Amino acid sequence: MLDVDPHEFFVFIGVSVHDVAGVAAAAAAFDPSSVDVALTTKLSRVVWIVPLAFAAAAAFRTTGRVAIPWFILWFFVAAWIASQVSGWIPRWDVVAAGSKTFFGPALFLIGSSASMAEMRELGFRPVLFALSLWGLVVVAATLWLSLGGPG
Repeated sequence: MLDVDPHEFFVFIGVSVHDVAGVAAAAAAFDPSSVDVALTTKLSRVVWIVPLAFAAAAAFRTTGRVAIPWFILWFFVAAWIASQVSGWIPRWDVVAAGSKTFFGPALFLIGSSASMAEMRELGFRPVLFALSLWGLVVVAATLWLSLGGPG
């Protein structure tokens, strides 16, 4: 459909899919070796949450506390630990294979926490708004890639 190379496609996934787990799952579904490209793109986008939150608080003179997204710090800690211990654990390949095996079921369990009753209670307008935002991100990312993309 789109005339893009695999690298551009996985950058597109990293830019357009909302949550980090969804990016990893979408990239792994197409090519497990591409997860690194998609996640690097997504996480480079996520890292910008902190300075943008502080800038927005300053620009709008927010008097309340700015919530710090601690998951970013914990992600870097986990990535650093993994980079340090991967050579120490003799069967690291088993740990990595296990994490890939249980990743899909974990995503299903996370995603299935929203019930239809909760969706009905929420109403149509917020769901339509969320779908509209998703569509806007997909269109913007597609345009960006068609105009030259990341490189």
